Amino acid sequence: MQREYAIPFVGDGPLDPLRVPAAILDDPAALHARFLALLEAYWEEAFAQEWERIEPDLAASVAEAGRQIAANGVYGLLRGLFPEVRSDPADGRFWLERDHDHEVTVGPGETLVLAPSAYVWPHVRVSCDAPWPFGLVFPASSITREARPRIPPAQLVGVLRALADDTRLRALRLIAERPRSTQELAPLVGVSEAALSKHLRALADAGLLERRREGYYVLYRLVEEQLEAVAPSLDGFLRDA
Repeated sequence: MQREYAIPFVGDGPLDPLRVPAAILDDPAALHARFLALLEAYWEEAFAQEWERIEPDLAASVAEAGRQIAANGVYGLLRGLFPEVRSDPADGRFWLERDHDHEVTVGPGETLVLAPSAYVWPHVRVSCDAPWPFGLVFPASSITREARPRIPPAQLVGVLRALADDTRLRALRLIAERPRSTQELAPLVGVSEAALSKHLRALADAGLLERRREGYYVLYRLVEEQLEAVAPSLDGFLRDA
């Protein structure tokens, strides 16, 4: 259902749009009051209830971002926005992988606005148009946590146990480059094929690897979704506890 809005009160009923130019000259203060009343009515009808819902999450995101910056600097916050935001703290740069290539320098005394939003996930938006200050709009932390896949606590124990081994971590790093077979991995990791097979089976049982047969060989591929879910799942478990 669509609702029409007329500029309310201050005067005798709705204002005819054709009278607006005359009202600007005859009584600008009254027209200003009517316009503010229109904005207030629109806010109440269209967004007040939504703001009541999202404002606590946005406030919590601002506080969390402040803690991250206080502890690790602004690049600590930016690292949490990977892969949307890439950064090079040593070079004092951060950027987004976008088709629009536009460099902005934030110098001493200039402002960089960091604003959490309930509406941009999974993306990050940049504002770089004058006269507005340069800004980065990123997903509110609560939305990011809810959107990330979670590993159930009972399964998380098995994943962490599978990762808690130097040989398995080295094998994972090699498999992350590209799918590999046991025969290829064994000499690279420095163990026998039989020993490595046990390690790879443990990683596959934890959901971190998938097997695929290609002719004579069985190739192991990293399940990136499972690996990406480890950190938020552990964080969620610790916070919920």
